[in-house]
Amino acid sequence: MTQAISYAHILRDAGHEIVSVDVGLGQGWTIPEWFEERIGHSVRVFQCPVHVLDPTATRVDAGSTLRNSLRRFPDWTREVLRRASSVAPDRVDLQIGFFDILGGWAQQIRRRAVPRLAVGHHYVLRWTDEATLRGAGLSWSERRFVRSVTAMSGWRSQQLALAFAPAGAVHGGGEEGAVAPDIWTVPPLLRPDFRELEAARGDFLLVYAVAPGVARQVVAWQRSRPEARVRIYVSGGASGLDEAPGDGCSVHELDDRAFLRDLAACRAYAGSAGFESVCEAHALGKPILAVPTEGQVEQRLNAADAERHGVARTGTWGDLDTFWTEATPPSDAQVDRFRRWIASAPEIFLERAERAAA
Repeated sequence: MTQAISYAHILRDAGHEIVSVDVGLGQGWTIPEWFEERIGHSVRVFQCPVHVLDPTATRVDAGSTLRNSLRRFPDWTREVLRRASSVAPDRVDLQIGFFDILGGWAQQIRRRAVPRLAVGHHYVLRWTDEATLRGAGLSWSERRFVRSVTAMSGWRSQQLALAFAPAGAVHGGGEEGAVAPDIWTVPPLLRPDFRELEAARGDFLLVYAVAPGVARQVVAWQRSRPEARVRIYVSGGASGLDEAPGDGCSVHELDDRAFLRDLAACRAYAGSAGFESVCEAHALGKPILAVPTEGQVEQRLNAADAERHGVARTGTWGDLDTFWTEATPPSDAQVDRFRRWIASAPEIFLERAERAAA
């Protein structure tokens, strides 16, 4: 959602018009108020494939995810057919999907295809070798699965691979970041508020907990280290905890602006291995502990790629003691290079959109 907000700003600033916004949600999920406010357009919600957590709310449950997928498949089929018939070249110049699997399916069966950009960090898989994927701890079946799903989301689309560095820096990309005829490496697409932040060296650990079960683990760790100050952001805030956090630990409901302010002010950041939060923390010069949600293949790939580029340290929530004690910020030169790469995003993303639409 933050990527969509950022791309919408780039397009509108260049005089283009956003004509529709669709957001895929899992059953029982809701859209944060800040997204509807900042995307600047009415939002249509559809059911999409999602991970299902286990009863502890700390890891992805593969069995429950599969059962949910089978149960919701008719809803997904209807959404694919709706989009295949509703997006027409005489009404829309360009579609943009953010790792939207159903959008890829719709594009594949649409007779008169509207140009489409598929945006996501996943597309680095198009040139990531098997050895690197094995290094991320992925089994043979997981590697096959994630490559297949990634390919489906980009069917008949030009793919923009969000990357920690330009293609030539690591992957030997060609002119204009092209690594294949239909794929380009592009900078992280960070939310507009990020540009207004000034980093400071605070004295607290900032944590993004993907689920209440993770927040409870961090609260327990802070009780064992009462000298450590911790701020935790988690969906539902403190309501998902079994008991109140101890002194020096605060738990907050998700709020993108408050989270960014705390990210700029913290001493170090630990969180699930989401691509945007890792990029934002690195650009602010923060030491990072990237903790992939157990069972979530995407986050294991994000964490492995971040560690390969020297952006973050990969670990588990059991590593908080060592990480907090040894947290060392990246060098100024490394941060400066990364910030220059991020600063090139508006020009690159606008050019790719206008070329695709043309």
